[in-house]
Amino acid sequence: MTEPITRYGEPYRPQLHFSVPSDWMNDPNGLVWYQGIYHLFYQYKPDQGRGALHWGHATSQDLLHWEHQALALYPHPTLGLVFSGSAVVDHTNSAGFQSPESDHPAIVALFTHASAQGQVQSLAYSLDAGATWQEYAHNPVLTKTNSPDYRDPKVFWFEPKHHWVMVLAEGHQIGLYTSTNLIQWQLQQELTDPSWQAFGALEMPDLVYLAVEGATEKRWVLQIGVQAGAPNGGYGTFYLVGDFDGYQFRCANLAEVHWNDWGPDCYAGQSWSNIPSDQSCISIAWLNNWHYALQLPTSPWLGSLTFPRQLKLIRQQQQFYLTQQPIPALQKLISSFETIGPQIIQSSQLLTHTLPALVCLNYQFDWPSTPQALELRLYNLVGDELRLIYQPQIQQLVLKRHSQTTLALPMQLQQDIVAILPFASQGLQLQMILDTNSIEIFVEQGLAVITALWFSSAPLTHCTVVSDEQVYLSVGSIGELSSIWHK
Repeated sequence: MTEPITRYGEPYRPQLHFSVPSDWMNDPNGLVWYQGIYHLFYQYKPDQGRGALHWGHATSQDLLHWEHQALALYPHPTLGLVFSGSAVVDHTNSAGFQSPESDHPAIVALFTHASAQGQVQSLAYSLDAGATWQEYAHNPVLTKTNSPDYRDPKVFWFEPKHHWVMVLAEGHQIGLYTSTNLIQWQLQQELTDPSWQAFGALEMPDLVYLAVEGATEKRWVLQIGVQAGAPNGGYGTFYLVGDFDGYQFRCANLAEVHWNDWGPDCYAGQSWSNIPSDQSCISIAWLNNWHYALQLPTSPWLGSLTFPRQLKLIRQQQQFYLTQQPIPALQKLISSFETIGPQIIQSSQLLTHTLPALVCLNYQFDWPSTPQALELRLYNLVGDELRLIYQPQIQQLVLKRHSQTTLALPMQLQQDIVAILPFASQGLQLQMILDTNSIEIFVEQGLAVITALWFSSAPLTHCTVVSDEQVYLSVGSIGELSSIWHK
């Protein structure tokens, strides 16, 4: 895997998002910050997705520019393939892997081994800052009989009780376990609800502690991946806001789920562990969908990840909502910047401007009387277009994708995508990141997000804004972005 970046110029190769030089990748794994370096592990298959699952590995100092490292974990001859998991820094040497003469704590990975005999949880550790890995000699560390869906451990340190916590996907339920040494685990809770049966096998859980914006309180947010029932495409992730005492997660209504992304192409998100306390919670997800992941027109690689996001909580009308926004480091990629407005857009009048190929668009619209619809159209002169239509009366956004490409695209990649804002506002704030094969739309400071793959015949070069009523553009900007791979 270690090779110079001589590629990354192929058609549809993401220039703002992480992808591997070649072959297949899916879920992000083992996200951990260690001594100034962000480590990203991920599900990796050689031979264009036909090989066995490994853990790939990349590192970054800024979450923007990545260096590919050697493969970290390999399939086991009897325990099976390396599925998803997480990694932590064992600062207290609770597992005993760190040698007495070393000042560098071990990084410990907890992950799923999968074989025809079932799925089990295993452990590996690194004593050289993630460069090489040693599997624990007595794997697996956690098993369960009759468990075909038993995977994706997310582990974190719970300081008030001085123990580790594991959140595990177990079919239609989530298991919560505790340990003092990362090796012996005790079951504390089996969390489920009858409504979760509709979601298929649950996957990739994550439990994070977030401060509420503008308040002194904090809440726990449990995110869970689903294989069915998500809006606009089946696969997706819902979240619940509640309390956690180190042993059990409590939520007033487990059936009242919220979706962390309305697009079909954001799945298996995970947050970085060991992040310095002065930083926000940062997450990243697989930018793809299992319904067509193997049919994407990309080569020699398959799969990419979302742009890293900050996770925050807001409270509105006695309800907590998760928000997601691009990490502030996005600003470092801006190579040129144009300000638009303030100006009034009259009824049925077009505001038009040109676009660079890689762009971050920001808009803040306000209106004295609520319009029936506000539309943004990103397009080129050969017929490709993305249309975002907002209907304030019902707080609904619709993303329409139309491509003139001759590629054999799955039909799902041209279906409309619908998102719903949870409450009304007197305007609309948008931030959009447009890459070579995707768009990420953050609405109202990330209260609603749409992530979607996009394959056009040529770059989109123009943007128009139109409304059926007078609208005030209080501020807008076009930021041309530079590639994270080619300096």
